Amino acid sequence: MHVLQLSNGPDAGKYILASTAKSGSTTKLVLTRFTSAGDIDTGFSESGHKEIAIGLSNSRIALTEQSDGKLVIAGSKNSENGEAGFVAKVDQSGNLDTSFATDGVYTSSVSGAELVNLTDIALDNSGNIISVGSIVTSGTPSPIVIMLTPEGTLEPNFGTGGSIIGSAFEYYNRVHTDNADIFIGGKSVLSGTSKLIALKLSSNGTEVFKYVGEETTDTDNKIAQILTDTTGKLYLIANLIDSPNKANVIRLLVTGALDTSFALNGVGEYTLASSGDTELSGAALNSSNQLILAGKANDKGMLARILTNGTLDNTFGASGAGFYEASQCASTHVFTSIILQNDTQVVLSSTCNDTNSNNVSISKFNFEEDGA
Repeated sequence: MHVLQLSNGPDAGKYILASTAKSGSTTKLVLTRFTSAGDIDTGFSESGHKEIAIGLSNSRIALTEQSDGKLVIAGSKNSENGEAGFVAKVDQSGNLDTSFATDGVYTSSVSGAELVNLTDIALDNSGNIISVGSIVTSGTPSPIVIMLTPEGTLEPNFGTGGSIIGSAFEYYNRVHTDNADIFIGGKSVLSGTSKLIALKLSSNGTEVFKYVGEETTDTDNKIAQILTDTTGKLYLIANLIDSPNKANVIRLLVTGALDTSFALNGVGEYTLASSGDTELSGAALNSSNQLILAGKANDKGMLARILTNGTLDNTFGASGAGFYEASQCASTHVFTSIILQNDTQVVLSSTCNDTNSNNVSISKFNFEEDGA
């Protein structure tokens, strides 16, 4: 589930939430529009929700906005052969843009692959669409990155005919662009071990560098976000499977080497819960290049702030904890994505599980002396 604030077009300032709804065995893609004040926007539809006619194969979706205000969505959908990745374009009213790809939806096609999943999306400074994910061919997983033109066709000057398939048993989870540069985060899994990986690609798909992290015996470690700061340093925001599970932040120099001035030789591990596990969903950088982390801790929505040297900001959160645990949901609460409005205010999408369903919402938090 992902929320963004519209920056362009007639509805600039409003919020769009992309989420999923399950009806029997069918998973549906749903857009919800909120006013700038956070109210359901009945100008979008009577209920404020619109269902997009794409049958999803899983609930992982990604959302971004083009300079003309149109929205681009990536995910995975059911297909005759199993699962296919898709990229769809809709206008701010939630209608598919039929001038894009085929009736508004590009469907991935990889020869011989029985499964294609797309998990994240970004735009470069030319308006090209970059999406990452994984494929499975004859039971073997490999990562994939594709580049589409703004019209929804593969960009022939990127990789091989618009796509790159990486090494077997690697997975690409997140993508971030900085002008024409493309940054990808993921992991490699082999023989019961895993390593976090990060790549920098040029605009034509040429590899500039590849970072490979330390080997761990936990294969569930995964990237939650990948970001660059104003100096060009790269942040891998990840989840570390441990006892308890922790937040993991790695900072790389522009060369792809570990930034040893950050945390412990470039790697920070953080327990952000009063008890139980920490699980990150997203992050943002403020104007001072401090990280704001969002996710779940102790089954509650969680926010935390990491200083530029990699230490937990103990002025954030009650009693010097360095993190904030939300109290808006009596059951399991997860902050699923984050928008930094300014250095002291964020908007978050979240789910609250009431045992019967996951209710979705967006919330605005101000940072005060006790965190938020």
